[in-house]
Amino acid sequence: MINPKCENGCELFLTSRGTMRPCFWISEFSEERKIFDDNDNWNLNKTSFKKIVEVHLKEFIEDIKKNPLKVCINECTEKHKD
Repeated sequence: MINPKCENGCELFLTSRGTMRPCFWISEFSEERKIFDDNDNWNLNKTSFKKIVEVHLKEFIEDIKKNPLKVCINECTEKHKD
């Protein structure tokens, strides 16, 4: 089960180009970064911080609960202990 750490908005990451990402795990080396870097909805130069948090982040969280990104699976699922 995925438990998004970004759900409370405390894990947001801002790139030097003004793009918000849900967390720092979506790094410059991550393929998933393109989802945010190529989308004006996540760019502070084109979308307000409030709208990113209240609209786009919430939509992202609902989407990853149904179809999580690889990075979300790796970082936001509970690890089963043997």
